[in-house]
Amino acid sequence: MRARALATLALAAAIVAALLLPRLASGAQLFFWETVLVQMLYALSVNLLIGHAGIPSFGQAAFFGVGAYAVGLASALVPPPLLLLAAMLLAALLALAVGAVALRTHGIAFAMVTLAVGQALYTASLHIPALGGDNGLAGIDRGSLFAIGLGGAAAFWYLCAACVGLGILALWTVHASPFGNLLRALRDDPLRTRFLGIDVRAYRLGAFVVAGAFGGLAGGLFAYANQIVTPDALAWVRSGDPIIMALIGGMSTFWGPMLGAFVYVWVTHAFSELTPAWILYVGIVFLFFVIVLPKGLLSLLSVRRQRSGS
Repeated sequence: MRARALATLALAAAIVAALLLPRLASGAQLFFWETVLVQMLYALSVNLLIGHAGIPSFGQAAFFGVGAYAVGLASALVPPPLLLLAAMLLAALLALAVGAVALRTHGIAFAMVTLAVGQALYTASLHIPALGGDNGLAGIDRGSLFAIGLGGAAAFWYLCAACVGLGILALWTVHASPFGNLLRALRDDPLRTRFLGIDVRAYRLGAFVVAGAFGGLAGGLFAYANQIVTPDALAWVRSGDPIIMALIGGMSTFWGPMLGAFVYVWVTHAFSELTPAWILYVGIVFLFFVIVLPKGLLSLLSVRRQRSGS
């Protein structure tokens, strides 16, 4: 009961904060928090595979980038809600095609297949004129929703917060469902799960498609927030970022990647303003978490509970 009350209180506080933030923050601060929200959703989608299903994908930038380019190509033609749904659908279809082939392999071989797909799309984006080459697609139109223009910082913030909130709710539903429980069983003991008559490949493919769809949603929101999309959205670094976020917060938990996303974005932002060598210091911070807190920041809460219980 106490945990449920705390969760309800945290949810209420998050909603109030989201509603009040445009009145309290500048445009630059709103952009920072939009980036945090997008990365939270992206990290959660990737952790569904790596942390909960035990599927080591290194190419999730493919689905993030497809969602971003879908928005960049059609933002002037399709309203934002429909276009974001289309970005999810395209990313899900790509994940279905990639997963159907890649899941014939296991472990590091699977990871390399997904990485190869991501890099192939990255290379294609550099050479396809319709995608803008190195310069990408700039001037993305945010359009309007119910006759309300989304060009302003506050209006788009509410759209972004609503989409990410619904995405988190959907991923939590997956996490808490029998499907999510089976994914964790597959991670912990795939052989025993297979002996129970579970179609391991089908469940893993389902997880891959769900993760791809929400990666596409994150990519679409990223394109709207930045109003530009470049080949960097498909680069291998973009696949590594959510893994780092999940490791910082805690891969074994649902909420850990969200906390890790906030820490990662904040640390990156802070160091990039202080020094051109910011990536070195971000790497040192990440190394600290790997060595000192290998289970992530949320593991501190479980240690505290154990001590208070004893």
